[in-house]
Amino acid sequence: SLQYNWTTAVVHFGVLSVGGKIVSSDASPPTYVHGKHALALANLLQPEIQVKILNGPNAKMEIEKAAARKLLWGSFMWLLCHENDDNDNVSTVHENKSNKLRALVQEVLPAIDALLHNDDNDEQPNKRINGTNNESPSSSSVEEALSYLKAYSLSMPLAIPNKQLAMDEVESRNGVFLSVSDQVPQPLHIELITKVAGLNVVNRCLPHSGEQHHHKEEEEEDAPLPPPVSADKVKAIDSKQTTGMMSCDEIGLIFHCRENIRAREYHNSLKDNNNDKSIVIIGAGIIGTSVALNIARRQQQRQQEEGGEGDTIKQITVLDRLPINNGDIGEATSCTWAWLNANSKSPLSYKLLNNLGMIAWRRDNVIRDLPSWCGSLVRYKKSDGDEEGGGDRDPRLCGGAYFAEGPLSMEQMRTIEPTAAFLTDDNSDYENKEVGVKAVENVYYFPDEGQVDPAKAVHKIRKEAEELGVRFLGKVDVPEILRDSKGYITGVMTKSMDGDESNVLKANDVVVAGGVGAAAKALGGLPMMNHPGTLAYARSLSSSSHRSNNSKDQQNVHELNRILVDTVTQSHVLCREDGMLVAGGGVLQVGGTSAVETPSTTDTVGTSDALRESLGKQLLKAASRLAPDALKHASFVSTTEGRRPIPLDGYPAVGYIEPGLYVVVTHSGMTLSPLLGNIVAGEIEKCVSCDILEKYRPTRFHT
Repeated sequence: SLQYNWTTAVVHFGVLSVGGKIVSSDASPPTYVHGKHALALANLLQPEIQVKILNGPNAKMEIEKAAARKLLWGSFMWLLCHENDDNDNVSTVHENKSNKLRALVQEVLPAIDALLHNDDNDEQPNKRINGTNNESPSSSSVEEALSYLKAYSLSMPLAIPNKQLAMDEVESRNGVFLSVSDQVPQPLHIELITKVAGLNVVNRCLPHSGEQHHHKEEEEEDAPLPPPVSADKVKAIDSKQTTGMMSCDEIGLIFHCRENIRAREYHNSLKDNNNDKSIVIIGAGIIGTSVALNIARRQQQRQQEEGGEGDTIKQITVLDRLPINNGDIGEATSCTWAWLNANSKSPLSYKLLNNLGMIAWRRDNVIRDLPSWCGSLVRYKKSDGDEEGGGDRDPRLCGGAYFAEGPLSMEQMRTIEPTAAFLTDDNSDYENKEVGVKAVENVYYFPDEGQVDPAKAVHKIRKEAEELGVRFLGKVDVPEILRDSKGYITGVMTKSMDGDESNVLKANDVVVAGGVGAAAKALGGLPMMNHPGTLAYARSLSSSSHRSNNSKDQQNVHELNRILVDTVTQSHVLCREDGMLVAGGGVLQVGGTSAVETPSTTDTVGTSDALRESLGKQLLKAASRLAPDALKHASFVSTTEGRRPIPLDGYPAVGYIEPGLYVVVTHSGMTLSPLLGNIVAGEIEKCVSCDILEKYRPTRFHT
C-alpha cells in the first residue's frame, strides 16, 4: 500500500465501548505512522496517544513488522479469551494461558516470513521480519513478540475482544496466517478456531487450493447446511448469509461483502432457462459510463481466466436521451462543477466514501492523468462565539484523515493563490488592505483536492468501454421495463426522441444511472429533490490556452490556479486546464443535513437564452469577488443548466430495487464515479452486496 503514498498507521489503543474514551497507558507500544500525512495524524493523536513516525529506508519494513505483530494480537486474543466460554479479559489470558499463547506464537511466526516471501511486489523477497532465515523462529523473536503482546494487552487489561466481530473479520485476521498453512502447518491455530468458532469459520480461512478441514465427531454440529428459506423470507433478506471479500483490481481496493441471496437466485434462474445475459444501462453520464466500462472489464478478465468458458454477457448497452454521437455527456454530468473532494461531507462514513473516490481517480489507469490536483481554498462561515477558527465546523477537526491548513492569514492565502481575495462587500475597495484582511477570515487550504473536465473524462471512459464491446445509443428514452409472467426482467421498451418509433431491447439486468430520471415510476420511482443548477463559463483575455496539470510552481499571478469556494457568499469558481473559467452559485450539496432545497438557486431549465445569459453574468460577477484579478477581464461564453441528481435525503442511492433492477444515483457523481463504477460492476457480476454501501441502498425509501 505504501507505493500509493498512503498514510499508514498501526494503532495501539483501545475504545472498549461505543462512545467510550480511549484506553491506553505509557507502557503500551506506540502507534506507528508513516506516509504523506504522518505528521498531521500524529498531531491529531497526541498527547493522548504515544506516536512514533517512521521515516527513512527501513520505514516499510518497520511498519510491516508492527502490523504483523498487531495482527498476531488480533488473531490470538479473541480465541484465548473465548476458548472456554469464560469471556476472560486479556490480562487473565496472559496470567493463565501464557504457555498456550507461546505455543501459538512459535507456530505462526514462520507464516509471517512465508507471506513476505510470497509477496511478488516486495523489493527484498528474502528479508525476514523475525530476524532469521530458518523455518523455525528464533527464541529472541518469540520473546520479542510475546513481550509486545503482553505490553499491548496490559495497556487495556480489562479488554475482552468482540467474538462476533472477530468471526466476521476472520479472513482478514487469522485467515492471513492460514493462507500459507500449506507451507507453514498450524495445527494448534486451526484447533483453537474450530473449538471457539466452528469448522465453517476454519474453512473460510484455509487456502482455496487446499482441502477443507473436517472433524468427524463435530462436522454435523459445527457445519450444518443452511435451512431452506421461504420466498417471503428471501424478500426480507438483504445479503445476510455468506461473507467474503470482493476485489476491485483496477483501483487496488478490496471490500468486505456478503452474498446477495435474491440476486444469486435471480441469476441462477437465467442459467436454468438458458438465457443469454445482457445488460442495459440507462444514462451515459459519468456514472453510467463508468459502470459500463467496469462491467466490460470484469467480463474480459473472466474470459481470459476461464479461457472463453463460463458465464458470458452477450451485450452491454448504454442508453441516453441526449445525442451521444454529438459528444453529449449526460444532463447531470454536463452541468457538474467537477470538484473532486470530500470536503465537509458528513457523516464520517460518507466522507470516507468520497475519500475512496478520490483515491480511485488517482489509481485507475484510464483516468488517472485527467484530474488536476490543484488544491482548494474554502472560506467557512464562523460559528457563534468563535473568535479564532472554524468552531464546530473547523476542517482540522472534521475527521477522516483529511488534510487542511488554516485558518490562513492574508499573506499565506496569497502565497498559495495570488489572485484570491474573498471579498464580501460589493462597494469594498479591492486595494484597501484593511478590507482585504477582514475578508480572508476563516479560509482553509485543502491541498489534496482537485478538479476534472467532465467532458474529457466521460469521452475517455466511453472510448475505452467501446473498445471492450460496449454499445452506446443516444436520443433514446425508456418508458417501460419489460417483465415475464414470473416478474423477471426480459428487456426494456425504447422510444426514439426524434419520433414515435419504439423498439424492444432484450436485457436481464437494467442499471438506472440516469440522474433525476430515476424518479420515473417505470425506472424504480426513487424519491428525488428538485434541485436545479446553473454554471457560467467565461474566458479571461489574460489566460493561457493551456495550463500545466498539477503544477504548483508555475503560477501566473493573473490566472486562477486553485479552486475557490466561499460558503459565506455561496459562490465558487475554478479554472479548467484549457483556461475556461467555471463559476457557480448556491449551497454546495454535501449530503445529510446540508442537503436541503434552497431558494438561492434559480431554476433556469427551459428558460430563454437571454435569461440564462443574465444569470450567467450574475454568477461571474459574484465569483469575481473571490478572485478579482483572475476575472476582471473575463468574457462571458455560455451557461449550462440541469437538475442535480440528489436523492431525497441527500445521500447516494446504490443497489437493487428488485432482482435485475439496479439503481445508482448520487450528487457526488464526479468524485464517486470510479469507485462506484467498480463496486457496482462487482456486485452485479458476483451477486454480492458490499458492506461499504449498506447505508446507501435505495430500499431505505421503500420501508
